[in-house]
Amino acid sequence: MSIDVHQPLQTVLNAEMSLPGASVYLHTIEIYGMPYEVVANRPYTELTYVEPITHNTPEATAYFDISDRHIKPSKLGRVVLRPGELKMKAFGSGTGSSRILMCSFEDDYFSRVTGLRQWNERMLTRCGNLQSTAIAAIMRRMLVEMKSAQFGGQLALESLTNLALIEIGRLFLSEKSSLPSRRRLAPWQIRKIEESLREVVNHWPSLNELAALCGISAKHLSRTFSESTGMPLSKYSEQIRMERAQRLLSEPHLAVKDVAAILGFSNANYFSAAFHHATGETAREFINRQ
Repeated sequence: MSIDVHQPLQTVLNAEMSLPGASVYLHTIEIYGMPYEVVANRPYTELTYVEPITHNTPEATAYFDISDRHIKPSKLGRVVLRPGELKMKAFGSGTGSSRILMCSFEDDYFSRVTGLRQWNERMLTRCGNLQSTAIAAIMRRMLVEMKSAQFGGQLALESLTNLALIEIGRLFLSEKSSLPSRRRLAPWQIRKIEESLREVVNHWPSLNELAALCGISAKHLSRTFSESTGMPLSKYSEQIRMERAQRLLSEPHLAVKDVAAILGFSNANYFSAAFHHATGETAREFINRQ
């Protein structure tokens, strides 16, 4: 087992099984009420499942050490994944006992089955409490196989470990695919652009200004905006500008020249021409219809 335990913990190895590319261990762990710390740092990727035995189950918090910096600590759940070569420290307090099922994978085998080779901070924050009903169900079945030692147990465990790896790959790779790609804007960037266009007064943001809000180049913004929204940025900007124009022209206390100034047009004539081009009617015709 790949943990170094600091008092007051006691672990007992109940069963173990060697499989192609993996080993499975079943431990019983006793916690005696004082603060404790567990350090996992062996060069194997480990998937762990916790089954409480007593009613009172101690709570624990864990974090990863990466290049002398800590990933934000998170509460440990029933299913925990620790990528190989990364040190994880867990600490907590309480009294109780649990069964710990641990699958220890050779890194090459883990990467080949899951397709996972690199870990970012977002992924690691999920590892301390892996939210997957499929993986939890597989681990429960593995625990039953380890406790019962039935006919065909080794073959069943081999199939179950591979199935668990497949589910891990699906879980994290689907998350990666849902993240913004380099050819798309992140939701917060689109939101920043829209807020600027809808709230700016006496000025209209340029392409360079909008790009600066998003932290990217103007060229990159022009290229990625239409792929992210299905509309060129220039058309999107004009659409919001004219929506605001119609709303402002509906205000009885605002003259056409006032609306033009609010929306960053240099003069009322330029604004009127743009409004007519976008809506098919002049600003005065729109006002008269209100």
